[in-house]
Amino acid sequence: PFPPETPQNARIGNQTVHPDGTVSVLVLWEAPRESDLVVHHYKVTWNTRGTPPTSQSRAGRVTDG
Repeated sequence: PFPPETPQNARIGNQTVHPDGTVSVLVLWEAPRESDLVVHHYKVTWNTRGTPPTSQSRAGRVTDG
């Protein structure tokens, strides 16, 4: 089977800075067309602008909607 294509047209939606300093960001994209394999989830990585990526990982809540 062929792997799914990568998502297209990734963009930032709403951004909210909370009183405790955490930030919520809505990330939007167009899902790939149908493929031989079903996509169950995506892995999203990020870093603060202007800083190099680190080996630290953080998990966040992901909602489908």
